[in-house]
Amino acid sequence: MPIWTQEELLQAAKLLEFSDTDLILKKYNLFGGIAWYCFNDVLDEFDVKGEIGKLSISQIAVGVDLSHIIFHRYVASDSDTTSTTTDATVDPEIHVKFASDEIAKMVYDYLSSKEKDYLVK
Repeated sequence: MPIWTQEELLQAAKLLEFSDTDLILKKYNLFGGIAWYCFNDVLDEFDVKGEIGKLSISQIAVGVDLSHIIFHRYVASDSDTTSTTTDATVDPEIHVKFASDEIAKMVYDYLSSKEKDYLVK
């Protein structure tokens, strides 16, 4: 399913008579445009931190077993020639991005303290 824009989420919130649009915007800024996460009344920053706590740099580098809360997967278009991977375990048609800038910062902060020795090699 495609990632929703902020405008699409707000339109859906209005149609669903969801009164707390500030919460939708807050979740959009955290989770990106995954509607299920934005409209879910249980998921929050603690879920994100729990998923981040399971990460390692090597896991991100290989790109397997990555949480959908933290990463969004995009299928490359036929004209996309930016993929340079030669790793047979990685599908060159799939691109992975952080769900949001906020999550990217949280991952960076966590991994830079957890795997500092690995980073400075």
